[in-house]
Amino acid sequence: MKILKYRILGIFPLLFFSIKAIDCYNRNALFDLLWFCNITNLFLGLAISFGVLRFVWFFTLANLVGIAPWLFGLTIGIEFLYTSLLVHLVSPIIGIYILKKSDVKYQLWSYGFFYLFLLQIVSRFSTPYRENVNIAFYVYPELIPYFFNYPVYWAANTIGLGISFYIIEKIITKVLK
Repeated sequence: MKILKYRILGIFPLLFFSIKAIDCYNRNALFDLLWFCNITNLFLGLAISFGVLRFVWFFTLANLVGIAPWLFGLTIGIEFLYTSLLVHLVSPIIGIYILKKSDVKYQLWSYGFFYLFLLQIVSRFSTPYRENVNIAFYVYPELIPYFFNYPVYWAANTIGLGISFYIIEKIITKVLK
């Protein structure tokens, strides 16, 4: 498949990231751009724009994995922002559309561990403690009854993310047949 004719679609995730960046700037919260879903959206837009199918696959998968934590966050009171709909729903649909046309499949679910770990390190050194971007600092207060300390919480999140990557990749592989 010639992804070249679909590369223009990369403008949409990049536009969504730009809209989010403007929103974060206006709220004096640029650190929010480092959240897993937001930075993944940027990388997805770049992967599509440059026609790198392996990365389109991974970042589409990562965007899909991010839907469940986003929905959970909404249930515990994290603010709903219209930009989240673009990032969590529209961008993955664009990625899936391109992958459906490409007829390629990868096994990249295990890269999710490294990706999360890298984002947590970057978040730990570049974002405010109180914002807990990418769960880099502490257990969310609503979850303290279930996790007695941060290392257990971190391990559960990391394992859950890995399992989610694996399951969603298997589902996407079947959907794209």
